Amino acid sequence: MIDYKDANNELKEVYANLSPIVSDIVSKHTKNIDNAIGKLNKNSAETITTQELLNLILELQIEEFYFSTTKDMAVLKQECAVALEKTSQAEIYNSTEGTQTYRQNKAINSTVDKDIVRILYTTVANALKTKYEETHRMIGTLNSILISRNVKARQSIQGASTDYEDTRNNID
Repeated sequence: MIDYKDANNELKEVYANLSPIVSDIVSKHTKNIDNAIGKLNKNSAETITTQELLNLILELQIEEFYFSTTKDMAVLKQECAVALEKTSQAEIYNSTEGTQTYRQNKAINSTVDKDIVRILYTTVANALKTKYEETHRMIGTLNSILISRNVKARQSIQGASTDYEDTRNNID
């Protein structure tokens, strides 16, 4: 039987160390978006006023605009981490004597720290992309609520106008 417990424990330890870093970085850059979305609850579609809805849409669109640069910079940091890892592996590989397999393994083992940094910033970049997409979807949802309200308002106005015309036609 394969003993996976040590590997699983090591994974849990690495995850426990990296997860708070990712959470801190993401929350630092998404605080304003989270605050804006935090104004909503399950009943907001019915309870939020049209003016509050318009203000929230505008606020999220502005935050999304500025956040897109942060998201893109996270991708840059991710790519830098990849380049740094590859460069370090190549340098160690080229300076090591022995078989190709030994040199390759030595390069991988010697750059685990850079591999973890690459994983960290890949995760940060992905989390920021997800937050950006969530914000965009939320704006779309709020716009749908606004459009739906406008359609209902238009229908009620047209219905009232039709009732008035019917009453007027009956008088004449």
